[in-house]
Amino acid sequence: INRCQRQMAEIAVNAIMNVADMERRDVNFELIKVQGKVGGRLEDTLLV
Repeated sequence: INRCQRQMAEIAVNAIMNVADMERRDVNFELIKVQGKVGGRLEDTLLV
C-alpha cells in the first residue's frame, strides 16, 4: 500500500466527504464500505 499511499488517501477523503453531514459536522462511517477483489492491483482501486 506504500506505493499507492496518495491514491488511497484521496479515496478515503472523497468517501468521507460524500457521506459527511456538514451541517451537523458528523460522519456516519457505517455508510462507507470497503470491498476486496481477488486478483486486482492496488492501482486499480476506485471509489464507487
